[in-house]
Amino acid sequence: MSPLDTVCSNLKRLRTLLFVLLPAAVILAGILGTFLAKVTLRSFNKMIGTIHQIEAKNLKLRINAPDTGDEIKKIADTFDNMLERLDKAFSSQKQFAQDISHELKTPLTVLKGELEVALKKSRSPKEYESILSSSLEEIDKIAKIVESLLTLAKFDSKEEPLNIGRMDLNLLIQEIVSDMKILAEQKNVEIKFLQRKEMILNGDRDQLKRLFVNLLDNAIKYTPQGGKIILESKKEGKIINIEISDTGIGISQDELPRIFDRFYTVDKSRSGVGFGLGLSIVKSIVEAHKGNIEVKSVLNKGTTFTVHLPVYPA
Repeated sequence: MSPLDTVCSNLKRLRTLLFVLLPAAVILAGILGTFLAKVTLRSFNKMIGTIHQIEAKNLKLRINAPDTGDEIKKIADTFDNMLERLDKAFSSQKQFAQDISHELKTPLTVLKGELEVALKKSRSPKEYESILSSSLEEIDKIAKIVESLLTLAKFDSKEEPLNIGRMDLNLLIQEIVSDMKILAEQKNVEIKFLQRKEMILNGDRDQLKRLFVNLLDNAIKYTPQGGKIILESKKEGKIINIEISDTGIGISQDELPRIFDRFYTVDKSRSGVGFGLGLSIVKSIVEAHKGNIEVKSVLNKGTTFTVHLPVYPA
């Protein structure tokens, strides 16, 4: 057999193999492709099924795709993050509606009762003046409640922009202490501010003033006659720490974790303290500045709030 005949024979065998193997390879590739597509789309189908179940009442549902590290996992995580943001927004609106309806009920009931009494019969100008004065107090309460709730709602939804500027926190606190001493002197309560050196940070002066006014107001309110309130500023690295300690009535350990909750009132039968919305606003302001607040207390001995603020909040 000549070399040419050998080449032709090999080519024929190759052609036969190609005619057999190529369709088989295509079929096998199609089967494998279909299988892989089904496996891949299974996660998508699960995602679609979960998405169809999501409504306003069950925004806590999550896709929770397997940790495959691929694009499907990234899509699922992105969608879960979006659901979490929506859930917080809906929860904030729902909480706001519940809070405002709960807190406005009492002053509105009192206001309605006073007006009904005033209309039952003719009264003297002095009686009308007394009723109107009492009604005005209830209206002031309602206005303060609404203002505080709106502030909290804005912080919750990140709609309360901070006017960040460079400032000396010691100077701000010294100013606040000077103003609050008038209230403290009425109860014969001593206020001292111990400052080490300049405490320069970037922060919103108005919001920080509101924060420390609320804390000092609470300290004065719940410190008995002849008590003491001590403020001290310290700096550790890039964190400024402000301690506000009083010799007041204190808070029990069981109730400490809840004092920053909105409208939470410490058991009056034991301490007579009601914190309302003030501490909720304090916590929101601290967190808006990327800081945190701690509290320690002993019943009938006193309470210490410690505010930690970064010098350069992110």
